[in-house]
Amino acid sequence: MKAVQLDQFGIKNLKVKEIAKPSPKRGEVLVRIKAVSLNYLDVLLTSGNFYKGLPNLPYIPVSDGAGVIEALGEEVSGWKVGDRVAVQYVQNWTRGDFQKEYNIRVAWQTQGVLAEYVCLPQYGIVKAPDNLSFEEISTLPIAAVTAWHALINQANLHVGQTVLTQGTGGGFHFCIAIG
Repeated sequence: MKAVQLDQFGIKNLKVKEIAKPSPKRGEVLVRIKAVSLNYLDVLLTSGNFYKGLPNLPYIPVSDGAGVIEALGEEVSGWKVGDRVAVQYVQNWTRGDFQKEYNIRVAWQTQGVLAEYVCLPQYGIVKAPDNLSFEEISTLPIAAVTAWHALINQANLHVGQTVLTQGTGGGFHFCIAIG
């Protein structure tokens, strides 16, 4: 399968490579990636300028993606081949308010999704809405969840309140859509 990979940091070092197609292990699903979206985080990780630590090389970049489940590992429940899914950015955050310990499996600690196929834990994906394209779905994980967390979980925004936003990126657009 094809994947974009870094053997050393720097955007000029991105290379399309032929690598082995992964097979899902126990509790994992194999997702055929249909679309990805880029975030500033991806630029920082690719360039080697991320302040929280860098991924191990070789590294497949890009955090946000959407696709279709192609295979299930042993003991996977709640998913079936053909399900449309989005990749969760913080894969351990499966419900409720954000907790610090959820940060143990995030983009800079795992391989990214700029590949034809990726294996992910069954809890590291969410069902994708049928009414959105894969391109639209791929924009939701980081920007939309960040905006939701900021407005609803942290600011405790309620119907009828006004929010002043500033910016031009994806998070800004989702703040407008949510607010």
